Amino acid sequence: MDWGSSRALIRVSLVFVAVISSIVAIVWVAVGTEPESPARKAVREFTDRLDAKDVKGAAALTSYPSAAEAEIGKLLSGLEPGKADYELSRMIDLDATDAFFTLTVAWHFGPGRDWAYSVPGTVRKLTVGWRISWDSSVLLPHLGQGRAARQVKTYAPPPVVRDLAGGPLMTEQTLNVVELDPARAPDRTAAANAVAAAIAPVAPAITAPALLAQLDAAGGKPITAVTLRNDDFEVLNPSLVSIPGVVVHQNPKLISADRRIHSPVLDGLRAAWQQNRESTAGWAVRVFGTDGAVIGQLTGFQGPQGPDIAATLDPRLQMAAEDAAVSSVSAAEIVAIRPSTGAVLAVAQNDPADDQGPVALTGLYPAGDLVNMFGGAVNAPTRHDMLGPRVANLLNRLGIGIDAKVPFLKTDTGRVRTTGRIEWIVRIPGQEALRVSPFGMALAAATIARGTTPVPMIALGQPRVKSLGQQPLRPEEVDRMRAQMAASTANPMYAEDLRSCPGLTGYTGYAGEDQWFLANRGDVALAIHIANTTDEGMNAAARMAGRLCRAFDAPIAP
Repeated sequence: MDWGSSRALIRVSLVFVAVISSIVAIVWVAVGTEPESPARKAVREFTDRLDAKDVKGAAALTSYPSAAEAEIGKLLSGLEPGKADYELSRMIDLDATDAFFTLTVAWHFGPGRDWAYSVPGTVRKLTVGWRISWDSSVLLPHLGQGRAARQVKTYAPPPVVRDLAGGPLMTEQTLNVVELDPARAPDRTAAANAVAAAIAPVAPAITAPALLAQLDAAGGKPITAVTLRNDDFEVLNPSLVSIPGVVVHQNPKLISADRRIHSPVLDGLRAAWQQNRESTAGWAVRVFGTDGAVIGQLTGFQGPQGPDIAATLDPRLQMAAEDAAVSSVSAAEIVAIRPSTGAVLAVAQNDPADDQGPVALTGLYPAGDLVNMFGGAVNAPTRHDMLGPRVANLLNRLGIGIDAKVPFLKTDTGRVRTTGRIEWIVRIPGQEALRVSPFGMALAAATIARGTTPVPMIALGQPRVKSLGQQPLRPEEVDRMRAQMAASTANPMYAEDLRSCPGLTGYTGYAGEDQWFLANRGDVALAIHIANTTDEGMNAAARMAGRLCRAFDAPIAP
């Protein structure tokens, strides 16, 4: 073929390509601009409104808006905080008034938590326009008949909170909540008497008059009569459940493995345990029946078991502190901290203190003449009832008045009011310049033993700050405070009570009728506070320390 023929062929080919391209373009424009059918538009708008969580708007596009609104709202709220993407994947026109469609649905519940499925549906032309033929299965299979789908967390078997010795301190157990419902009790007085008599072996303080008073205050609503551990409930069950008006609910809860262990610290350990559970939780979408029972699981996975929580609580010291605290008829609190590590070893308080809340950790009381020891440490010219700026500076370095930053535990170390001048402490009730908590005093005792303030903790291996930010104590300040503690311990007024505490040095302080005892023994720093000791003698706090030592040092029973 010569060059001229080749050029002619190229021209012909180019013309052919141009014609074909024009035809394709015309076809594409025709298809692309074809108006959306009313049926398809109705389905698309339905999916758009579902994606936008427009419950009312989506329901309005169905043949039964009121029923659809209820079901759509229930599904979207049950699967919160998930985000859905409903898309029309297939549509078949059956005739001029009916069409069949398939939706693909993708739910996203977070990283690695995706779920996809398909649902069929029909759309029909009604007098008001095209509407989705309402059936709850157009949202999710397995719905209908009052069923509900919910996204839930899934947990592995619960971890254990272990004490300092490695034994079980807290475990998840079933608690039996015994309620008394007056609507189910023909004679509420008889029911209250029967309940009080049935639970008397384990809860003698809950009397029939107390239950009746609760019922009066509840205004006809059920009241919680008592909450029982499983072993107690198994013994009392036959006599309880037969009482008209008694309803029992069973709930799992993390509680102390040994019922004798009672401490405000347990709430903090419960928070650490719950964080552990949440960090390892899996997820699932489950279908529930009208009775709340699980019918089935549609998707999800089981979370792995989290590690046990290593608590710093020393069970022997904790029980010894509880034994000592309950020896007082007045509110009494005891806190023990390990100076070398900041581990909170024991926090105990008796029933009168419990009635006021976790006061061992957050209750603020006048320091009284404890300020004498602090003033002596900095050679400050203080009187029994005055606080100067040098003492205020020392208090800060002792850890009083600062944020102790204890993970999972709310504490208050104290309040120090200073304007750079001497201020009154005792003579203006409620306006004391120094108010401290038992926790704050224990932290101060630990600082005297260590020379710097330790960072407190209630669980090993949990993130915490490296330092609380204060300057350390000067060596001469430490020596002066330790000398004053030794002298106070040797005082004949306290020596007899402290004879059972070899190696202990402590300082006794008074604030009106309240007593303080600040002590160190080995690697244990201790603070005791007793309110209103009028009838307990001037040595009540030292006597309580002696009782604690005897209980702690007693041989373990075989």
